[in-house]
Amino acid sequence: MDGIFLINKEKGCSSFDVIRTLKRKFSEKKMGHTGTLDPFAEGLLIVCLGKATKAIPFLEDDDKDYLAVLSLGKETDTLDLDGKIINEKEVGNISKDDVENTFKKFLGEITQTPPKYSALKKNGIPLYEYARKNIDVEIPSRKVYISKLELKNYNDKEITFFASVSKGTYIRSLGYDIALALNTVGHLKSLVRTRIGTHFLSESKKIEDLTINDLLPIENFIKYPKVVADEKMVKDIKNGKQLFLPYQGNRILLMNGDEALAIYEYVDNIYKMKRGLF
Repeated sequence: MDGIFLINKEKGCSSFDVIRTLKRKFSEKKMGHTGTLDPFAEGLLIVCLGKATKAIPFLEDDDKDYLAVLSLGKETDTLDLDGKIINEKEVGNISKDDVENTFKKFLGEITQTPPKYSALKKNGIPLYEYARKNIDVEIPSRKVYISKLELKNYNDKEITFFASVSKGTYIRSLGYDIALALNTVGHLKSLVRTRIGTHFLSESKKIEDLTINDLLPIENFIKYPKVVADEKMVKDIKNGKQLFLPYQGNRILLMNGDEALAIYEYVDNIYKMKRGLF
């Protein structure tokens, strides 16, 4: 069973819970997802099955869209509503213009520190494991890119906003940093992922509504130029051989008819296998 599901994850379950449920439903052991959604969050989750799991590293670079609600005045240890309140600060007289002007400061490339409660690993261990044991570890900041930040509503100390962001951006951290810039603290009350790359939440289904007919082919998600292999090339590809081809792009997706075979990379004037998908 090979292919990719677009899942509409509901609140209250982890991304791993989704995988576990799908394994039972479709009797498929080999599964993985791209882009973790926290238990409190909902929305689009891409899940790969069978051979498609080999393509996961090439599907994680897409930018993403989110709709979030930021509650001002209370900070939690997880930076979302599931956490414990660890700090409170008065919310001043903040206007809609104040919020919109603050948003402008976060557009483009920014430096962000991931939350201590996250699946990001340090020394091979997820950060949330350290946090649960009250072990302090240094979390390095990193550059992320915010291409769009739009105020949808501001009412009663709650900011509803839309964000379009690069890979690796934590919306919980973004919300917290926005609250700090408004001279208060805050946490996310809700979070919905509405887009990953060229795929939208509207295309997805909840787990209980999924059927085998909803499984999408791998090539729909790999955006490299597609090259159809002839019979000899198919044999060479399956043997991991290098290919002499006219330049098609830094990386290409080799196809055997409508079957994705491998991703090749252009190195030293020749195409070398980057990842087999067979």
